[in-house]
Amino acid sequence: MHQLSDKLDSLFKNIQKLVKSTAQGTENVLRKEMHGIEKRLNEKIDGVEKRLTNRIDNVEKNLSDKIDKISECLNNHETRIVTLEKNSTAHL
Repeated sequence: MHQLSDKLDSLFKNIQKLVKSTAQGTENVLRKEMHGIEKRLNEKIDGVEKRLTNRIDNVEKNLSDKIDKISECLNNHETRIVTLEKNSTAHL
């Protein structure tokens, strides 16, 4: 009976070692996978940030160009109004 108990204890210890080493191996594999996923996500995020930055830059340039055109139109209208005012006061 004592031998059976020793064998069961030995078997239990071997199973514990096996479970522990399997868990450690699984943990290492999962860590590597998580690192790979994190790297890919960072690359995708960097790509999205770059595209968004380019789009924002384009929008800023377009807005700046439109503002410049509007400003030019306003200056032209002001010039025309001043000219019309001068002409109308000159005829009076």
